[in-house]
Order: sequence, then structure tokens, then C-alpha cells
Amino acid sequence: MSEFWIFIAIIITLLYIILIGCLYFGIKRIPRFQYQHTTTKLSFSIIIAFRDEAENLPTLLASLVALAYPKNFFEILLVNDASSDDSVAIVRNFAAEYSDINVRVFNNDRRTNAPKKDAINTAIRQSNFDWIVTTDADCQVPKNWLQVYNAFIMTNKSVFVAGLVKYKLQNGFLHQFQRIDWMSLTGVTIGSFGWNKPLMCSGANLAYSKKAFFKVNAFEGNEHIASGDDVFLMQKIKEAYPNRVSFVNASDASVQTKSLDSWRGLYQQRMRWAVKTSSIPNHHIKWVGLVVFTMNILLLLVLLIAFFNWNYFRFFFALFLVKVLFDSLLIKRVSIILHQQLALKTWLLSSLYYPLFSTLVIVKGLFTNYKWKGRIFTK
Repeated sequence: MSEFWIFIAIIITLLYIILIGCLYFGIKRIPRFQYQHTTTKLSFSIIIAFRDEAENLPTLLASLVALAYPKNFFEILLVNDASSDDSVAIVRNFAAEYSDINVRVFNNDRRTNAPKKDAINTAIRQSNFDWIVTTDADCQVPKNWLQVYNAFIMTNKSVFVAGLVKYKLQNGFLHQFQRIDWMSLTGVTIGSFGWNKPLMCSGANLAYSKKAFFKVNAFEGNEHIASGDDVFLMQKIKEAYPNRVSFVNASDASVQTKSLDSWRGLYQQRMRWAVKTSSIPNHHIKWVGLVVFTMNILLLLVLLIAFFNWNYFRFFFALFLVKVLFDSLLIKRVSIILHQQLALKTWLLSSLYYPLFSTLVIVKGLFTNYKWKGRIFTK
């Protein structure tokens, strides 16, 4: 490598350090929310879209039954997206057993190329309450979930609130890698909210005003993109309500989900997310994606060059150690928020593999189709 390319490599690394530093201090700007019981109660319509989730629905439904919130102040709307297993029967049996809770199930009214967005539209058209809360069928919600959202919304006058999502603890490198990868995405999420420039959120844990949803014309303009029921909506509401989009940093409102059981499934999921991210009309998230992608490409290129010239292994290890050091600051901060600790060995192995993983996901996501829930989606 010439001095010019070494100089470029140093500039890329400095940009990466600045990015991680901004996210780190952005997280510190989001205080933990200590909720208190309020006499005023908002009413919530909980929306869950499902497709072949017979294995996961019992856990989710059990957690919804356990919610510490007046049952007449929330309803549960489940939307069946062409399931071929026993999902619908499980939901109907649940509704019959817990007749004191307003539980309804609908078939998805497919109108676009985005099944999840169609499902949310289907449910909202049937909803009775002014606040929408969404989660996924493979999740488990905490008992004070709605209590926290109620208190937070009343305190902050928000119209859109994103919450924490964490992976359940599972053994094996695949599951631990996903947990670390998710922590990095959570760092981007909370850190960007800290600077009032939110970039990401998860539909597994969201609350928003139905009035705001209709004011921005729901998902109009991005129906052709299969995913993004969360981020696209957040960006539209942020534009309409600049100071009323918030993040609730509260473990009592954190939703748990399961990591995937195969590398193939993980690649397909992340490809879906990459397609979504590349289509978001926000130059900040494109800048973040470019810096992260360039840093990972840089590491791979320097490692490749080092195999032909061993002198560059020292340069590779220097870049790698700098990246790991700053990444660890961000991940450590997120792990404290999520109350999940990381093993050093797993962290180092994940750091070694991540540049290749991330690069493959982005390249394949930009140029190939992906498969999700038994369907093939085009870019």
C-alpha cells in the first residue's frame, strides 16, 4: 500500500471513531425512564401480524394475558397473514379462554407488496383506541409494558415512541453473534435518538398515535418495499412532528425475542433489513451505513493484502484493535442497558467475523432477491 492509501485508511478509521463516539454520547443523552403509576389511562390497540407462528404464539399470548393494565383499556388485534399451520386455531382458542379481554383475529387484506404494512393497515381500520402498540408474534412482552408507555407518553407528550428489544439468552456462537450484532444496531438506534435524529427502530416494540399515523398517510410512498413498517413510519412522523418522536429507555418496557436458528435465515433477515435501510430517504442513515461499510471493507482489503505482504499484518491488527476498542465501548454501554453481559471470547470472534458478514449482507441485499417467511421478495 502506498502512503496515499495508508492516509485514506487512517481517514476512514477516524471517521469511524467519530461515528462511534457520537453514538456513545448520544446514548448517554437518553436517561433511564423511571415510570410512576398515573391516574390517567390511555387506551391501546395492540397489533400483531403473524404467519406460521404456532410455535411462538403461546408464549406471546401468555405474556399479554399477564399485562398489569386494566383490561378495558386495551385490545389485542391479531392479523393472520396466510398461515398454513395451527396459528389461527391457537389464537381463536386463546380468545375463547380469555373472554374478559377484547381479542380479535382478522385475515390480512393484501393490497400491496408489503404484507406487514397491509396487516397493520388491516388492524388499524378495525381498532377502537387512539394509541397503537405493535409487537411481533415471536416476542414476549413484560407485564408493565403498557404501564410504562402510558406514563412515558403522558410525561413527554410524544406521538411516536420506540422501545427496547433484546434477544433471549441462547447458547452457541450463532445465537451469541446475533445478540452482539443486535446490540450494535441498538446502539445506533438509541444513540441517534439521543441527538434527536432517529435513524432506526423496531416494530417489535413501538407505540404511536393513530392520529399521527393517518396524518402522514400511513405507509403511502413505500408500499413497494416489503419491510420497513417501523422505520419508514418513524421518519414520516418525525418530519410531521419534529420534537415528539421519542425513545423510552426502560427495562420494564423491553420486549424479548428469539434469535434465528440458522445462518441462512440470519443472512436472509439481514438482507431484508439492508434493502429497507438503503431505501430510507434520510441522508444521516446513509452516511452511517457508508462509514460502517467502508470500515469493514477496509479491514477485509488490508487483511487480503497482508497475505501477500506480511508486513501489513501489523497494520491490519492496528486497525482491528482500534475498531474493537471503540466498538466495545458502544456495545458495553448497550449491554448495561439491556442487562446482558458478553463473554470476551465470543466478542472477539464476532468482531473478526463481522466485517465479512456485514459486507456479504450489504452486497447481496443490494443486488439479489431475498426469501422471508416462505416468500421471495424483489429489491
